[in-house]
Amino acid sequence: MFGLKDIARLANTSPATVSRILRNPERRCADPSLRERVLEIAKKNGYLPNSDARKLRSGAKFQVPQRKISCFLARTKTDAPGGDQFFSSLARVVEQEAIMQGFALGFSYSASRTDDLLSSSPEDQEETGLIVLGRPDDSEMVPKLQRIFPYLVFAGLQRFDDCVDQVVADGHHAAMTALNYLFSLGHREIAYIGETVRELRYNGYLDFMQSKGLDCAEHLIAPCIYHSYDEGYNAALELMTRPRKATAIFCANDLTAFGVLNALHSIGYRVPEDISVISIDNVELAQFTTPMLTTIQIPQKEIGHFAVSLLLNKMDHILTDQVSISLPCQLVIRNSCRRLT
Repeated sequence: MFGLKDIARLANTSPATVSRILRNPERRCADPSLRERVLEIAKKNGYLPNSDARKLRSGAKFQVPQRKISCFLARTKTDAPGGDQFFSSLARVVEQEAIMQGFALGFSYSASRTDDLLSSSPEDQEETGLIVLGRPDDSEMVPKLQRIFPYLVFAGLQRFDDCVDQVVADGHHAAMTALNYLFSLGHREIAYIGETVRELRYNGYLDFMQSKGLDCAEHLIAPCIYHSYDEGYNAALELMTRPRKATAIFCANDLTAFGVLNALHSIGYRVPEDISVISIDNVELAQFTTPMLTTIQIPQKEIGHFAVSLLLNKMDHILTDQVSISLPCQLVIRNSCRRLT
């Protein structure tokens, strides 16, 4: 656990000095920059003085933080553990960051509980901020949520044109990164498996193929209603029945790609010898598939940190204008793509 000694070491001062500054941030120091340095290090590393423990030892009643953060996993159709590895993992990051920044945790809603979320009373949510993970299916969801939650941040891969606060790793850019890698390996017949409606990753696929003068006709596109294992599996089986075969498949997310890999194996195709596969997310299981999946790393930790920090600044009225934060993604090369000779 990050403690006083760690802060003192990084700030090049004594633990006693750090303790005095943190107990009274307005305390004057002989070196004013030292106070700012200590506070910045403590904030950056999520350190909070354990005042609650001191209160309990003194017999005082424990006070639950008044402000809460709830999560709405707008792309997750089930409450079952592991139902959506990317957004479930991102939700855990958000919850951990919320605790570190002094929030209590509110409810966590999956898309299957949208009605419960929308039935909330605005009066009950005055001290609750909501972080929406992923793009809701309902295009009218943004104004519906804004009527209930005065403090609202959207996070994920889908950039919103609406007037909302958002922290995103742009899905269009992630798609372009994946496709540029396939192109560098000599692939020109590149298929797409994923959602196609209001989907930036699909738009990125179309824009890339057109910019390179490549064919992106229907025989290369296998739409999914939803990014899921089953949809990926079935889409891959259907794609491989078409007369004109692709040399590579770009999947909109890892979960879809897992279904694609198993479908290809079931009908005798070898990856990457017969066909290459690449996707987006880099969830933990991507390194344990056969072959290990080449994918685009989405910075979950950074998304969670900035989303919670932005929400906190909104609730404290430090920021009043609409804020949009875009974070970079990174290619993770493993074994599911090969260079064409």
